[in-house]
Amino acid sequence: MIFDREPQNWKELQDLVKQLFDEIGCKTELEKEIKLARGTKKIDVYVEDVCSTPAMVYLCECKYWNKKIPKDVIYAFRTVVT
Repeated sequence: MIFDREPQNWKELQDLVKQLFDEIGCKTELEKEIKLARGTKKIDVYVEDVCSTPAMVYLCECKYWNKKIPKDVIYAFRTVVT
């Protein structure tokens, strides 16, 4: 495990994901709104890895569920990313 404690909820998970990317030198933003073809979407953790060539962008949706994620949720997220 990367951290010495487990998050208690999705908000703490989001903060830990941001912290992880910050510590490896990435630029991060919490709850950034990005423009899509059909509107906007708020991304939990927006990451720009400026150290890589070419620069990479990661979109992190932080879910902290105690059960399997339904397929329709995965499909909806995939659709948004596409």
